[in-house]
Amino acid sequence: MSPSIPPYLQLRSAETADKLQTDLADLACVGELCQAFADATGWPLRYIPLPEPSENIDLLWSAPVNPGVGESPGHLRIDLCGASAMYESMRSDWQAAERMAGAIGELLNELFAARRALREREAELAAAVPVKPHRDEQGHLASRLEATLRAGAQGIGCQSAALYLLDDSTTQLKLRAAWGLPLEKFTAQARPLANQMADLEALIGHAVALESRDEMVGPWRTPEPAEAALCVPVSSPTAPLGTLWFFCDAQRPFSDEQTNIAEVVAGKIASDLERYALIEEKTSSHQLQQQVQAVRRTQQHQLPVVSPPLPGWSLGGWTEQSESLGGAFYDWRMLDDQSLLLMLGDACEGGLEAALASAALRAALRAADDTPLDIDELLRRANRILWESSAGNWWAGLWMGQLNLADGRCHFTAAGRPNALWLKPDGWASLVKPSEPLGLTPVIQTERKKPLILSPGQSLVVCNRGIMETADARGRPLDDAALSRLLLKELAAPPQRMIDLVHDALPAPNDVSFPLAEGRDEENRSRPQDRSILVVQRLLS
Repeated sequence: MSPSIPPYLQLRSAETADKLQTDLADLACVGELCQAFADATGWPLRYIPLPEPSENIDLLWSAPVNPGVGESPGHLRIDLCGASAMYESMRSDWQAAERMAGAIGELLNELFAARRALREREAELAAAVPVKPHRDEQGHLASRLEATLRAGAQGIGCQSAALYLLDDSTTQLKLRAAWGLPLEKFTAQARPLANQMADLEALIGHAVALESRDEMVGPWRTPEPAEAALCVPVSSPTAPLGTLWFFCDAQRPFSDEQTNIAEVVAGKIASDLERYALIEEKTSSHQLQQQVQAVRRTQQHQLPVVSPPLPGWSLGGWTEQSESLGGAFYDWRMLDDQSLLLMLGDACEGGLEAALASAALRAALRAADDTPLDIDELLRRANRILWESSAGNWWAGLWMGQLNLADGRCHFTAAGRPNALWLKPDGWASLVKPSEPLGLTPVIQTERKKPLILSPGQSLVVCNRGIMETADARGRPLDDAALSRLLLKELAAPPQRMIDLVHDALPAPNDVSFPLAEGRDEENRSRPQDRSILVVQRLLS
């Protein structure tokens, strides 16, 4: 049941002027154009600032002047003015005059639409002005709000003022700023909105004037003792924020002008609050962006760039994150003079979480110093660390190999969806199949794979799922066969050339599609993925 409003209570609704002035009569060119038409054709053309002709007597021709926004601001018309004989004598020229009048109407339509578009564009440009603190802006927000309340209260002859804002659940009003009230008022409990009729009326758009203590009874009581009070809404363009109260120590009426001043003050307070929130958000966003860029640089610097001097061998790698941060990586490190550890992986679905997961995974892999190294045990250890770091929320795909530089023998293991291709002059072979990724369970089962032996002139190419679960630039599936055919053409080329071939065959990250991504939900099917590739080449002697 809606609350009853006492008949003596003054409620004023804020009037909005949101209608565009649609009269074109203020344009001097309209009258001059009509007169020029009359001089050239002899027909009296008039612009009437009304949607429809109000007089149809002797109306010969009429056309609306409508910019296409739903309401005609006026119309052009030609009257016979009782001179039907003139029409008969000039009938041969009428068709040309009618076409000219119609063209004038279309010209005015375009002019009006341009004026409206200019008005809206200027407002959009005003909204695009950057929000930033002035260099000479001093004082805390509390001091600025208090100064605004003081100016507003003194402007309408009140002795105190208070700003009450809604909580997140919009069920209570809490004092957030005040002038003329004791500081201990800020320690008072929030007021339940359900019992505050004056505040409720204000929040729906009414200014409530309580001009005597007799009016401040029952649910219409004021939050502070006063002889007279005025309550106006504080709101943003999209949502109510709270209420603004002005208190007076004597009974008195509030004029429309004073109510308007109070509403202007409330609007300034809402603007100040939004501006402060935007500045805080911008500052936080800028700081976060700086931190993200710092982490991104660290990620990039941790990737090996130059292959170590390995007689008879050449290495290359490339990683591209779909966002500023990601989880794709490749890595290599010497275990001893004749043994090299190779790694390629990716974590999660990209972004900050993927960067954290891949950092934990790489740290676990690089910390291993067992002699001799068991890569299957290292894989199980990495799985356990990833599980313990996130309690099963992180996952990763990983290919890892231990290469003997003397004889080309490579022991390898894998988890998740990386692909490893053994490229030879006479063909190719796929070395791994999809399996359970790391990090989903505390214990993972590894499968001992038969080692491969890289002979001179052969290459090992390892790609993460971000490359294999996509299509090439022509929309064709980039599966093992397609990728092998592409690379076998340049098998003798340096690793960087082979990497460039794969890179050029892939679409840009924002244009990626995933025709081969099985088991992915619809949300992630169209999401760009992090990409990484590792090439190990044994040179011809």
